[in-house]
Amino acid sequence: MAERNAELPGQKRQGQRNGQTAKNANFSLLETKSFAQDTADKLGVSKRTVEQLVQTARDLTPEAKKTIRDAGDKISKGAALKISRLPPDQQEEAAAVLTIAPPAPKRQGMMDSESALSEFKALCARYVSGIEALHHRADIFAGMTISQFDALGDSAYSVTTAIKEFFEKVHEIRHEMEKENES
Repeated sequence: MAERNAELPGQKRQGQRNGQTAKNANFSLLETKSFAQDTADKLGVSKRTVEQLVQTARDLTPEAKKTIRDAGDKISKGAALKISRLPPDQQEEAAAVLTIAPPAPKRQGMMDSESALSEFKALCARYVSGIEALHHRADIFAGMTISQFDALGDSAYSVTTAIKEFFEKVHEIRHEMEKENES
C-alpha cells in the first residue's frame, strides 16, 4: 500500500506551523521591530522616549491635552508625562497650575543644556555607528548606477548641510547673547 502525501480532512501535516519557514542558511528571516523601536530609529531618539510619548498621549484626558497644547513650551514633555500618571480628574488642574507657575530657576537652563548636549552626542554616535555599519558594503555602493550614486551623494550632502546650518544658527545666537552680556 502506497503512502499518500495528501492530507485527509481533520489531519495536519507534520513540520512547521502555519506561516513559519524553516531556519537555515539559505533564508534570512525578516525581523520585525516594535512600533517604539521603529519610530525611535526614524526620529533619531531612544525607544524609551517614544514609549513615554505614547504613554503621555494615551493617558492624558482630552482637557489636559488641550491645556498642555495651549501652554506652548511652559509644560515640558517630562511634566506632561507626570501629569498623565495622575488620576484623570486631577490632570487638567495640574496642567493649569503649571501654565501659571513661575519660570524655572537658572539651574534648569544648565540641566537643559546638559540634556541637549547628551541628546546631540547620542544622535552623532548613532549616525557614526550607522555609517560604520555600512563600510562592509562599500563595494555595493561603488557599483551603483549614476542616478543611485547621485541620490547617495544628495543624502550625504543633506546631512552635512543640516549640521552646518545648525552650527551657524547656534553660533549666531551665541554671538547675540555675548553682545547682550556686554551691554
